[in-house]
Amino acid sequence: MNPMHWIKYFMAVTTIAILSISLTNYLVNPYRIFTSSPLNSLLLTKQHLLSSRMTQVYNFKRIQPSTLMMGTSRIGLFSPKQLEVYLDKPIQNLALEGSSIYEQYCYLRYAIEHGRIKNIIWGLDFFAFNPDKSPDGTFESERLESSFYWSDYATALFNFKTFQHSLATIKDKVSAPETIDFSGQPFTPEEIKSNITYTLNEYRTHKKFLASNSFQQSNSIDQNLGYVQTIINLCRKHDIRCELYTSPVYEAHLKMYNAMGLEKTFRYWKISLSRKTSYVDFCTVNSVTQNLLYFRDSSHVIQEVGSMIFARLFHDTTVKKTDDFGIDIFKNDLKSTFN
Repeated sequence: MNPMHWIKYFMAVTTIAILSISLTNYLVNPYRIFTSSPLNSLLLTKQHLLSSRMTQVYNFKRIQPSTLMMGTSRIGLFSPKQLEVYLDKPIQNLALEGSSIYEQYCYLRYAIEHGRIKNIIWGLDFFAFNPDKSPDGTFESERLESSFYWSDYATALFNFKTFQHSLATIKDKVSAPETIDFSGQPFTPEEIKSNITYTLNEYRTHKKFLASNSFQQSNSIDQNLGYVQTIINLCRKHDIRCELYTSPVYEAHLKMYNAMGLEKTFRYWKISLSRKTSYVDFCTVNSVTQNLLYFRDSSHVIQEVGSMIFARLFHDTTVKKTDDFGIDIFKNDLKSTFN
């Protein structure tokens, strides 16, 4: 065959492959970027994400929420449905797993400036204030600064990894439940103990969690506390209700702070937050944080605890909860108890 024919054949095959991949990626839309895909209503469950930092932006544009849930994967396990009885719909869980406070600040600022937000529920986690904690590798501030971020669209259309995720999403539609259910306790007591041992070691040994000498200096978190203050100020400016709480962790997780020399920073964190706003402190030793069965591992509670947290925030007496779970911390009340 004439070499020119081979070249034309190769180009034709390549073009067909690229078009097939991009069309499949557009129709399946595994990262939820394309709002106009005709299969969006058919393929609701999309677990195969390249990055939550990418997907959450497009979820926000699609949902146009009135209420936002923000934090790490700890609040990420809770369902927006648990908040519907208290706050305006639609509600989006904008949780960013393993995120720093800086990342959360960037996304909240974006949401406030580009949305119609009325309420924010912000679960604060001590490790997210680690001054040596870097943003996730997939975090790109440019994504939040541009109305059209070409890199995301190119990845969503032409990336072969995206094509693999599209096929996996189709497979899920055939073989898996339509919704992801995080309710209930998925682990046995022995499995929970094993999970706790694992996560305690992760937090002790990784800089992205607690392993930081700088973190032992209380004022090292001042810049990150400043990000919280900026969001509080923006909420006041835009008349947005902002409810803050500290996330519960297992008792052994709390004891680890002392063992790592972080007890002064931990106390400073709570006191500093009280100088900025009122909040509810669940990150204490109480009947929930001492009960193994309320946890998936040392840092994640089961979804049902989320209902207890929200009931405590909104003074709902119809939800069963323990009296010692959650301490009201009032702004500038230095007599408040900090465990």
